[in-house]
Amino acid sequence: MYKNLVKSILMIALLTSPFMLTAEEAEHKAAANELLETVQFAKMLEDSTNASMQMLQQMNPAMANHEATLREFYKKYTSAESLHNEMVDLYAEFFSTQELKEMTAFYKTNTGQKALKKLPELMQRAMQIGQKRVMQHIGELQKMISAEEAAKHQSDQPQ
Repeated sequence: MYKNLVKSILMIALLTSPFMLTAEEAEHKAAANELLETVQFAKMLEDSTNASMQMLQQMNPAMANHEATLREFYKKYTSAESLHNEMVDLYAEFFSTQELKEMTAFYKTNTGQKALKKLPELMQRAMQIGQKRVMQHIGELQKMISAEEAAKHQSDQPQ
């Protein structure tokens, strides 16, 4: 009788474990989804798209004539709606349910909201600092590249 009881318990555990895993996965994805909502993923993506379009038009002014087409393309392939499920999966892959909940809790605070508002400007200014540093030393980079090219050219010559 004891063996039958153990077998029954094991059978129940085996049969119900896929449902428990599914519930855990659902909670995990729900936590990722809540984080994306809290950080206003759709707005962040829209702002990023607008910035990308401005940069593209600055690099190639002729693209301004195609703004409607560009927006349609971006909406089709990089809108929050089109990327949402993949982003949920991505966050769920990198963070545990607990970590996602902790991040969401942080971003719901005043400090978290301030971080969300200031982060794009911080990133932009950090890139400007990096670009400025590169431009200050561009001559050194050009010399390094020239030396590398000369060395490659030298090694290609028959001895």
